[in-house]
Amino acid sequence: MKYKVSYILKDGEQKTSLVEADDARQAQNAFSGEGFVTGVEKEAGDAAGAAGGFFSFMKHPGDFNLMLFSKELSTLLRAGLTMPEALDTIESHMDNKMLKTAIEGVKNEIIAGSSFSAAVKKRPDVFSGLFARCVEGGETASNLTEVLNILAQNLKNSYQMKSRIINITVYPVMILSITFCVFTFLLLYVIPAFETVFYEIKIDIPPHTAFLFGVSGFLKKYYASLIAGAVLVFTGVFFTGVFSALKKLSLVVMRKLPVSSGLMNNYSLFVFSGMLSAMLRSAAPALESFSTALFALRDITDAPRRDAAMEILKTGGSFSKAVASLGLADGVMARMCAVGERSGKIADMVEMINEYYLENLQNSIERLAEVLEPLIIFLTGIFIAALILSVFLPIIKLTMGGI
Repeated sequence: MKYKVSYILKDGEQKTSLVEADDARQAQNAFSGEGFVTGVEKEAGDAAGAAGGFFSFMKHPGDFNLMLFSKELSTLLRAGLTMPEALDTIESHMDNKMLKTAIEGVKNEIIAGSSFSAAVKKRPDVFSGLFARCVEGGETASNLTEVLNILAQNLKNSYQMKSRIINITVYPVMILSITFCVFTFLLLYVIPAFETVFYEIKIDIPPHTAFLFGVSGFLKKYYASLIAGAVLVFTGVFFTGVFSALKKLSLVVMRKLPVSSGLMNNYSLFVFSGMLSAMLRSAAPALESFSTALFALRDITDAPRRDAAMEILKTGGSFSKAVASLGLADGVMARMCAVGERSGKIADMVEMINEYYLENLQNSIERLAEVLEPLIIFLTGIFIAALILSVFLPIIKLTMGGI
């Protein structure tokens, strides 16, 4: 939901900004570091806008646009442009309207005296928390351009991984969609003809065939109501915010399944190692680098373990001990960090870990494709065989004199 937050800066200037938040308290906390918050109001018409979570999802810039934004911003800053000038240049040719609006807002807040990371944090619907933490770390280390450049590379890798996952699901989805359409056509127009013939010649119908006839009759009688009900359900899901809840639930379920959970865990480790490598190479402090990258593991490690890992670093512990305390299923990262610490090249070693997880992800995706496609074909074959047997088995028995 969008909230309008009014606040007074430390220099006495009054400002009003929009922020995406779950509730009024979260919206207020987003500006608590800017000054004194005087009021928080839900944006008018937000029920319709935020309810269209599905359509907001379609307009979201995604990793590809954010990668282009990060790369171009890094290049323009290296060329000597100020941050507002660089953002204005990018905004002038940005195609994604959601990102274009966000860039304009960030530019205006920077001109008003805000930092780039603070302005980015106020737009979580466009810039992820991990993105905001990385640019904040880059500002702290006074090496924002390098962080943006490495961040663009990590976003590119993330985009490629997601694209490959989507590509391997296209074929099974097409097969299932075609099978569904064919089955629906048969149940509505072909099966009823066989049912009429069977009852006319008084054939004893097996239970599975009778069940098929029952399903066919139900669909033929209520198909209009079923379609209308489906449209209403989808409309309600998309316009009441249920879409976001279902998305979160699906992620929780996927993390419980053996195949998908392993893939998602590898992806989180890939992002974590990539962000840690980026921060270390930007000369950011070790504690700040680890804290920023640790945000990528929020879905596979609980808060107490993350806090314990941070405490190890704060008290002078090593990276390897901090990583080991996270209790990750894969112990490769802790061992490789230990090697990097002994050689004094921890940044290079973390980059090698990132490449290892990238290759591991690619292999996992390929294995998933190898398993998924034959499985879909096998299941489709079973449904087709069941349909043929249900319809033609009574006919075969009749011709063979079995009835």
